[in-house]
Amino acid sequence: MHPDNPRLRAQLERVLSDFDNDDELLVYADMLTQWGNPLGKFIALQMLAEPTKQQLGNALQFAQKHRSALAGALDEFVARKDRGYARGFLTRCRLKRSASLADLVAVSGSRSLLELDLSHNRTVKLRLLRTLKQLNVLYLDYTTITSLENLARLTALTHLDLRGCKTSNLAPLAGLPKLSYLGLAETNVRDLRPLANLSGIEHLDLANTRVIDLAPLTGLTKLVGLDLRGTQVDISQFEMLQKSLNGQVSVRH
Repeated sequence: MHPDNPRLRAQLERVLSDFDNDDELLVYADMLTQWGNPLGKFIALQMLAEPTKQQLGNALQFAQKHRSALAGALDEFVARKDRGYARGFLTRCRLKRSASLADLVAVSGSRSLLELDLSHNRTVKLRLLRTLKQLNVLYLDYTTITSLENLARLTALTHLDLRGCKTSNLAPLAGLPKLSYLGLAETNVRDLRPLANLSGIEHLDLANTRVIDLAPLTGLTKLVGLDLRGTQVDISQFEMLQKSLNGQVSVRH
């Protein structure tokens, strides 16, 4: 879908390096249109602040007609219902459970992805995701990962679900300041100290973990939801946390 032309490739690189930059994306759309590539019009349609029903219909029709080209290398590994587009690019996908390591390599080249679901995948290698620096949402629940080291580079993450992973060391997450949701249910996590400075966390799922000490959470001033079901956290810990955060936290215990 994206043409093999030096000038267009250079502009595409500028777009992917700063995906929120409207000016660079509009320049790219104009260049595509001048070259007679219909993707330019699709990008322009998806960037409209208040599109008409006709414009929305045109964008949907284009996405359906060119779904394979828009998905690129990921087309055969992502079901049609599990993909989404924004600003003319594939930005959301859920990889099929049967996807192989080679398929994950294809994902690592999809730098426009904002949301990626790898749930239940048994071949996940986080090092292959290090280039996805735009990623906001990542589902890794019930995968085989144990080390979170390679997540440290994904500093744009706002939503991370690790349910069912056999991980225990949260230190690599300490540098993810934009996290607002963190799912750690059914993991081997016990020590919450690496989360102490992640003040943007609003929802934290600790169900069925080994956590007993909530003191590291007292600085999470935006925390409003906490799941402690299946833990051995003492009621005194909960009371201490509520006092520190002015009773704002809704806890499931």
